[in-house]
Amino acid sequence: ALPLLHVNVGNFTAATIGLTLWGSANAAEIVRGAVLSVPRGQFQAATALGMNWWQSMLYVIVAQAARRMIPPMIGLSVNLVQQTSLAVVIGVLEILESAQRSIERLTMNTGDSHAVPILGVVLLVFYLICTPLTRASRQLEARLR
Repeated sequence: ALPLLHVNVGNFTAATIGLTLWGSANAAEIVRGAVLSVPRGQFQAATALGMNWWQSMLYVIVAQAARRMIPPMIGLSVNLVQQTSLAVVIGVLEILESAQRSIERLTMNTGDSHAVPILGVVLLVFYLICTPLTRASRQLEARLR
């Protein structure tokens, strides 16, 4: 929409803004859902103990909601990493597109595409990025149990 407002940004900036807005909207929905999933009685109990609204939210509601937020937030992080491949639609060169271009060049120059090793490296890169996020999520969930 920025070009319609006569604001010119580069492809990388546009992809960054788009993915940030998309990720932020999903993260906000995760937080909202987690906070609303805490029973209303918890807020009433905190009020009965003499806590003001901020204290109730910080020490009671958000503390309980954090446990519920972790799995979907990690899932969102992994999904965001994977969705960067959509940036190629607006011309940002990313790892999957780079692999495809390498395969095409090798096929044209040598007649052999080497697609399996190249896509294997791409798989390895995604694995190395996403696996630590998933493991961190499991450890954090276990710690909060």
